[in-house]
Amino acid sequence: MVGWKKEDGVLRVVVCLRGRPACGGCGGGVWAKETREVVLEDLPVFGVPVRLVWRKRRWECPDSACEVASFTEQAAWIAPARARVSSRAGRWATEQVGRWGRTVTEVAKYLGCAWDTVDRAVDRWGEALLTADKARVGAVDALGLDETLFQRRGRRHARMWMTSAVDVRKGQLIDIFPGKDTKTAAQWLLSRPAEWREGIRWAVLDLS
Repeated sequence: MVGWKKEDGVLRVVVCLRGRPACGGCGGGVWAKETREVVLEDLPVFGVPVRLVWRKRRWECPDSACEVASFTEQAAWIAPARARVSSRAGRWATEQVGRWGRTVTEVAKYLGCAWDTVDRAVDRWGEALLTADKARVGAVDALGLDETLFQRRGRRHARMWMTSAVDVRKGQLIDIFPGKDTKTAAQWLLSRPAEWREGIRWAVLDLS
C-alpha cells in the first residue's frame, strides 16, 4: 500500500506492485514507460465505501529485436484485466447474489457503486465458477426445455426470450440461453459433449 485518504465520504486506498518484472519475450530487464491509475470498487471498511486506486505501470523492453515492445503489469489477485471491481469485492458480490439471493441493487448500494458495475462483476466471476465446476451437472437422462419471456426492450418493447434447460429428474437448472426456437436449442445441445447427449433418454417441453 502506498497511502490512503478520505474525501467526499469515500476512502481511497492507493496501491502499486513492488519490484521490476522481466520481459516476457527475451527475459531481459525492462524500463518503466508510464503509470496510470486504475480505480476499482472495493469492500467497505466500517461502513465507509472504498475505492482501490491501483497505480498500474506499463513497461518497455529496450531490446529492439524483442517481439514484446511493451506490456502492462497484471495482478489477478488485485483485479482481472479491464475489471472495475477488485477481485475480493467481485468474489464477495458473486457469493452474495448467487448463494444468499441478495439483489444486485442491494449489493451495489452496500458497495456504494453503480448497479451495472456489480452486475458485470457477478457475470464475470459467476461464469468463471460455472466453467471451473465440471461436476456441477453430471449425467442427465431426462432433459427439459422451456422458453420464458425474459424482458421487453426498446421503445417498441421488443420481446426477449430465454430458454432454460433443466434436469427434470433432479429438478436442477442446467443452463439458460437466449432464444426460443429450434435452432438455438439445437446449437446448445450440440455444444454439449457427445457422451453427455447420448445419456439423454427423455426430452420434455414446457414442463421444466
